[in-house]
Amino acid sequence: MTNFPPFLTIIDPVIGFLFGYTKSLITLQKLRINMKKFGDHIHFIPGKGQNSNSILIKDKTIAVIDPGLPDNTHLIKELHDLGVEPDDVAIVINTEPHVDHTGANILFPNAKLIGSKETARALEYADPKVTAATAFGIKLKKCRFTKKVEGGDVLSFGKTKLTVIETPGHTAGNISLYEEKLRLLICGDLVFSENIGRTDLPTGNAEALYESLKRLSTLDIDIILPGHGPFCYKESIL
Repeated sequence: MTNFPPFLTIIDPVIGFLFGYTKSLITLQKLRINMKKFGDHIHFIPGKGQNSNSILIKDKTIAVIDPGLPDNTHLIKELHDLGVEPDDVAIVINTEPHVDHTGANILFPNAKLIGSKETARALEYADPKVTAATAFGIKLKKCRFTKKVEGGDVLSFGKTKLTVIETPGHTAGNISLYEEKLRLLICGDLVFSENIGRTDLPTGNAEALYESLKRLSTLDIDIILPGHGPFCYKESIL
C-alpha cells in the first residue's frame, strides 16, 4: 500500500476503494503505447533533475504542458528529437504555478499561455512564494496568460481534446486534463506513481486534495501522467 502522509493514513482504504483495481492490459494494447507515446499525438517527456515532466501534444495545434524550469535545455532537445522547435509551439499549459513546471514558459516565444485563474495570477505577478521561485533560488519573470480555464472547459488541438478538471490541493489553482478516448489523465503534482502531492507549500490544502481525488474517482481512467516520476496506471496509487 502507498505510504501516504500522516493526514491520510486513516483514509488509505477509502482512497483504495475509490480508485479500485482497474485492469488495463487490453486497453493499453489498443492504445498502441510505447515507452513515451500515448495514442497518435501525446508524448510523455520525463523531467530531468528538478524539472517537472512535460507533455507534448503534437497535433494540428502543437502544445506543451508544464515545460519545467527556465533553463530546461533537456526539454528543448527532446522536442527537437520529436521534430518540434520552440517557435512551433502554439500553446503552453500550466497545471500549477510552481516554477519547476512553469519557469520555461519563456522558452516558447509564440505560445499562448493557458492555466487556471489562480495559476495565472501567481505568474502574472511573478509571486515568489506561490510560484516557489524563492525556494528554487530563481527570480521569475512575469508572463501574461491568454486564457484562464475552469472545470468543464475543453481544449481542442485537432483530434486531441482535453477536458479541464479543477483539482486543487497541491496548490489552489491545480488543474488536471482528461483525454476521454485514451482514458488518460494528466494530473500535475496531484498524484504520483507511489504517492500523492504535498500540501505544505503556499495555497496547499490537504482536504482539498482529498476532495480532488474523490472527484477523479468518478472518471474512467487507465493511465496517469504525473508531474514527476514515471507514468503509471490507476491502481498503482494504492
